[in-house]
Parts: sequence; structure tokens; C-alpha cells
Amino acid sequence: LQRLGSLVAAETQMVLLTATLPPSQERILRERMHWQDEGVVIRQPTVRTNIRYSVVSVDHRARPDEQDAVIEGLVDQEDGKVVVYCNSRSRVERLARSGLGVYEAFHAGLPDKKKAEVLEEFRTGEVRIVVATSALGMGVDIPDIRLIVHADVPRNLIDFAQESGRAGRDGRPSRSIVVGDSSE
Repeated sequence: LQRLGSLVAAETQMVLLTATLPPSQERILRERMHWQDEGVVIRQPTVRTNIRYSVVSVDHRARPDEQDAVIEGLVDQEDGKVVVYCNSRSRVERLARSGLGVYEAFHAGLPDKKKAEVLEEFRTGEVRIVVATSALGMGVDIPDIRLIVHADVPRNLIDFAQESGRAGRDGRPSRSIVVGDSSE
């Protein structure tokens, strides 16, 4: 952002586009970009009426394999593309090995080539289920994802919005489900 800020100082015309900058972060962006004037900010509603949101509670005493079985049951109900988000790489790897069907793991620890392969196979439908960390988020535009499952409660609201927003980008009905510990 600071490099872009030097272009602002040189009075270079710019258009910045993002789908995920919350209003609370706009001031920080302006400071880092060294913007002196207001510029033009155009905001569109972020409500996605085609996504149905829900929470499935799991007893906090449930064993990891019991929690995984709940997630597997949700995934089995969906015929379309599914992303299961986890908060850790170890959970991604465990769920990916649990037998969710034709799946792939996706996280920042994978080589770039492997990540590109997984995304392409997911995009073409060769892979139907991806178990991922937040590394599968910004910049990913696969319009026909029908189900997002958060295997863990998302770390914050911005992550939740970003990740659940992967669903139904083609406007068709989709779902976002958080599987949460009943004590949370």
C-alpha cells in the first residue's frame, strides 16, 4: 500500500476495487495510501439473500471423530461444490483424511503448484469438496460453490463474511453453516 501511496503523491489517477473493505478500515487505507482528498467511494450492499445461514451445535464433550461425523453428514447432503473451512492446518489435514469423498486439502503450507492444481480441479468439478484454512478466501471466484461449512467457529466476523461469501456467487441458492461447540 505504501508503494501505491507514492503514486498518489505523484497525482497518478487510480481506481481501487475491493469487495471486502469494511467501513471501519477505510480511514486506515487512506492513511497508508497518503490520500489527501476524499476521492470517490462507492459502496454496494453486501447482503447476500441467496445464502441461507445456519448454526449446528455439537456437544462440547464430543470426540473429534464425532464432530467430524457431523460435518461429513452435512457435506453428504449437498450434491454441489463444498468448502469446509477449519482454523488450523492440522484440522484441515485430519478432516481431509476422514473420508469426505472426493476432496482436497488447501492451506498456506502447500506448495503454490499444488494449490493451483487444487483450485483448477475444484473449478472444473473434478474435485467436489475442498477442506481449507482461510488461505482459500480472497481472490477466489468459483461461482458455483453451494455449501460452506465452518468446522470451527470463525476467528472474526470479517473472516466469516469473506469465507461464507465464497458460496453462491452465481446468484443461485446456497448455504453457509457454522458447526459450533454448544458451549460457545
